[in-house]
Amino acid sequence: MSDSPTPSQNKPASSSHEVERKLRFARQTIKLHELRNERVQASIETSNSKVRKQSALIRALYANSLTHSYLQIETARDSHPFRDPEILKFNGPTYALTRGLLPRLRRLLLEMTDALEPTRFQELRFSDQPDPMELDWLGGIPDNACQLLSSVFTDWYSYPEEYPGPSSHPCPTSSYILHSYHYPEIIWAVDRITSDIVHLLRNYAEQSQDEPELWSPEYGQADVGQILRLIDQMVDDLEHPRTMIQIKWQRVVRETQVMELAVIECLKPKELRETNNREGTFDGTHLELDQWVPREDMDQREVDLRKSFLPVLKICRILLNKLSRPTSSEPLVILEADMTVLNRLYEETHKMESKLRKLTIIVLTSDTARARRYLRHDCLASFRLLVQSNQSCWQAYRSDDSDLSILIQTALEWCEMWTVQYLAAIKHFEWKLSVAHFDDIFYNQNDTNSQTESDDFFSSSDD
Repeated sequence: MSDSPTPSQNKPASSSHEVERKLRFARQTIKLHELRNERVQASIETSNSKVRKQSALIRALYANSLTHSYLQIETARDSHPFRDPEILKFNGPTYALTRGLLPRLRRLLLEMTDALEPTRFQELRFSDQPDPMELDWLGGIPDNACQLLSSVFTDWYSYPEEYPGPSSHPCPTSSYILHSYHYPEIIWAVDRITSDIVHLLRNYAEQSQDEPELWSPEYGQADVGQILRLIDQMVDDLEHPRTMIQIKWQRVVRETQVMELAVIECLKPKELRETNNREGTFDGTHLELDQWVPREDMDQREVDLRKSFLPVLKICRILLNKLSRPTSSEPLVILEADMTVLNRLYEETHKMESKLRKLTIIVLTSDTARARRYLRHDCLASFRLLVQSNQSCWQAYRSDDSDLSILIQTALEWCEMWTVQYLAAIKHFEWKLSVAHFDDIFYNQNDTNSQTESDDFFSSSDD
């Protein structure tokens, strides 16, 4: 009988070898995957390190550029401090603002906010070795902001050469020609816009020093939105200059209300007086309570004088309020009128505000002689001229439209009614002023005579 193994005896041995082979193959495969995973992980860590390093370099470049930008605007703001438009010495339209300036500034601000999104620093949008030249576009923000400041304070004959602004003869199609009616509103707008841009750039410069993960997604959006709204409003005002004149009238209405409140408070007993909550622009100390004659020290003629002045202020305010609401159902101003006419109305408005305030101060201080001299020069003639100008515009306006004809007739009747009430208020005030003035003369003469008699008495006693 043979001793060689049978096929059934060899089968277990071959099966065990096959299992061992498969196990070795599995272990090798696992080790290969581990090596590949290590390489991938190392590559990821290298890439993340590169991203972090580049992100840090980019943020450092942004911080430096943003800091330089807001310092540049601050320097320009210091060299162009807020000034009263009166001292700008307007000699015709010698100020201009490039039409593309504000839209360009708006676009750059939007580009900046997009570039400073936290996720942008991980997109490797820069070269391997970021260079400051890659942020040159950011310098357009301070350049345009500085040009904006120069435009409203510097006439085109002395315009800075480093800015591509108006030439010696700016063209209306490429530039907004700034007139006196743009001021002071345009100065306030420019001051607010440049101030908010400085604040925004400073905040972004400080934020750029932190890791992007720490940034708030909404950071700076509210500030940018406010600046964009101011820019849009400024562009709208420049595109529609008639609205600037309406704003002027609205502001004078507010100023006249301040004057009325001052006279009303002046007539109250001292313990009931309150300082005006002045919201006007020209709210100097001349309307402070401590400069008024105390109510307890007034005689009846002084009280009557101040009371008679209130209707004058009221009728003037009614006219200005009517002018400032041309969109009402019964407007007083034709918005389609020539800008030359509206410019003249604006100039008269500017004069009447100054003169009415001066007369209010005189009344509050009970200077009757000065008030009479002031009225003799027809200090309030601008109000009547304003009405007469509107009457002339309406009378020259002809239309076959029956509704418009009714509107014209209504406006003319309103002007006539206002004129009658104005003359009545002025006449009553002049009468009370004359009574108070002659009483002042009488009392002063009596005081002088009494003083002379007293001096003679003491002189004779000395003898």
